[in-house]
Amino acid sequence: MGASFQKELQDERANAFGFHFAWQPAAIPLNLRSEYARSHDGSGYWIEAAYRLSQVPFWQKAMRRTEIVGRGQQLFAGEISEDDAEEYGLPDVNTRQGDFGLNYYVRDGLKASASYSRRFNSDGNVNLWTLGLAYRFAFPLGRVGER
Repeated sequence: MGASFQKELQDERANAFGFHFAWQPAAIPLNLRSEYARSHDGSGYWIEAAYRLSQVPFWQKAMRRTEIVGRGQQLFAGEISEDDAEEYGLPDVNTRQGDFGLNYYVRDGLKASASYSRRFNSDGNVNLWTLGLAYRFAFPLGRVGER
């Protein structure tokens, strides 16, 4: 679990806060995550479930590196201007979105992903297709163990 708070010291002197939750049950290869955030630009939440296919009895080598991911999210537009919404890639109207995708872990730290999303709002409903490649950089801070 986690939380964050932000106070702007310029312009509107606005506040923003958020909460994050993640859970990985020991009995099954499932990762549940969610987040809620609120600011003067709006508020929103998302919840996501990712199931690793390591227990599938066929194609073991490929399946143990594959995840099926489902996500739902909702944004409640606040006082964000059309220009700011465009600059930050945010909708300027209330929006709901559902996503379904696949993640494939090529190796430790390297993930390929593909997803389909359907976005619903008053500006018009749209389909979104996404392909991605992500690399996680990790730097050791020291050694652990006996000397």
